[in-house]
Amino acid sequence: AEETTTTTAATEETTTTTAATE
Repeated sequence: AEETTTTTAATEETTTTTAATE
């Protein structure tokens, strides 16, 4: 369960980076 939470957080960071790049 904890690993899943970490993955979700990482995914949100990636989305933020993509938006900043565009």
